[in-house]
Amino acid sequence: MASRRSSWPGGESRRMGSNKALLSLDGQPLIARTAACLRPLADELIVVTNTPEAYQFLVADFAARLIPDALLARSALVGFTPACAWPAATWHWRWPATCPF
Repeated sequence: MASRRSSWPGGESRRMGSNKALLSLDGQPLIARTAACLRPLADELIVVTNTPEAYQFLVADFAARLIPDALLARSALVGFTPACAWPAATWHWRWPATCPF
């Protein structure tokens, strides 16, 4: 049974004032902490982002696949849509990048 985990940086970070997925906790970006938790559980880790240059370290460190948003509209479900389009997975988990615990 194939499984797939999906994480995405999570919106525009308007209230935070900077990219919340890249905020550091104990010297590590929040999204890296999330990826470290999910990677052992997944056949593939997908990060949905329109700024792939900011997340290249996830490709190197966690063999993540970076894919763009499918729609220009901005909402939480928009980030989930492209990850579900990959047909090989039995399970799709969406996990916010800022939820590393």
